[in-house]
Amino acid sequence: STTGITLDADLAPGEYRPLTEEEIASVV
Repeated sequence: STTGITLDADLAPGEYRPLTEEEIASVV
């Protein structure tokens, strides 16, 4: 994903959180 947000299983459906630094690093 390059949108800067990702689904998180800990959040309610449709709720979003910012990408973590680890997730950002895994994309670039």
